[in-house]
Amino acid sequence: MKNFVNINELQNETSRIIQGLNDGEDFVLLRYSKPVGVLVSYEAYNKLICCEDVHVEECKSCIKDFKKELHK
Repeated sequence: MKNFVNINELQNETSRIIQGLNDGEDFVLLRYSKPVGVLVSYEAYNKLICCEDVHVEECKSCIKDFKKELHK
């Protein structure tokens, strides 16, 4: 489930939101009811960053294979 939090809530309930991040919750930050960012725990952030390199290499491999198939 996504937790939505607006700018006012972020300012007024920072401690609760930080505790939620510590508990593994993620938050979608809203400004004027439009999503402007995402707050995730540091652990979740590190997982995303570490996986990025793996997926980039996978994508390069898939594109290479796809190009080979096109030229057959």
